[in-house]
Amino acid sequence: MRLSDIDYFRSQKLSSVLLFLTDRCPVKCRHCSVNSEPQSPTIKDFGLFEDIINSLSLIDSVQAVGISGGEPFIEKRGLELSVSKLRNAEKRIALYTSGYWGGNNQNTWIDTVLKQVNTVVLSTDAFHRASISEIAFTKALQRIANADTWLIIQTILSEQTIDFVYKSLKEVFGDSWKEKAEINEIPLLSHGKAEKYFPLPQMKPLAAISKCTRSNSPVVRYDGIVTACTNESIIMGKGPNALRKQITQGTQLLDALISLSENPIVNTLSKVGPIALINDIDLDDKMFCNVCDVCWQKLI
Repeated sequence: MRLSDIDYFRSQKLSSVLLFLTDRCPVKCRHCSVNSEPQSPTIKDFGLFEDIINSLSLIDSVQAVGISGGEPFIEKRGLELSVSKLRNAEKRIALYTSGYWGGNNQNTWIDTVLKQVNTVVLSTDAFHRASISEIAFTKALQRIANADTWLIIQTILSEQTIDFVYKSLKEVFGDSWKEKAEINEIPLLSHGKAEKYFPLPQMKPLAAISKCTRSNSPVVRYDGIVTACTNESIIMGKGPNALRKQITQGTQLLDALISLSENPIVNTLSKVGPIALINDIDLDDKMFCNVCDVCWQKLI
């Protein structure tokens, strides 16, 4: 499953879901958009979690599931359960990871997971590399290559990082690495820890703000919180309550997803864009960072 496939599923309403497996992560990147730490919360109620995964597996419209966090590989029991159930349900799986586990050859269960997913999205940048050595990263690449799983390296590019990425890809895959992997450059997001170091985007008038591209793929957290979009601040409990629901059993999942997807403001911002609200008195003459900023103004 290549990046273009993931983007396609994300563009279709309720065709994909992001499973937020844990808040916990050992890497401690100072730009983490979801404030993950080694001791952050993780799955406590495995009964609820398994119930949620069972229900997610039965939703016919969901064709692709991303598994993220936190760091999914730090939650062994939850990750193995999720991958097994979703694969058996014939869902396509994209697994997001830092590759911190690359040098730990004792954890053979990791290789079993890598073979079961369709895509591994491996993050690296100057912040990740402060905690993950080149050796560990290269070994993670090698284990993904051995699993014969499509690789997407997701990175905030700098000259130093791109040289490192190309060097690592050629070392593991050779000159034909593009037959096994691709690179996805992403922007730095001013959420979580990054708020302390990096400014928000320049303020713009409503007419200059683009459509929402993040609301067709909702997020299901391990603790039963379901959010209408992949905005990191929403996932972490900030922003309008209208964009999240708490479920206490798996049978409530589909109704929660449908209800959130039918929010009229979210639908307008997704289908038409903020330009549709140009004559809205609540937004008149205001400036905004992005479409999320517009959405919050309307829903809070």
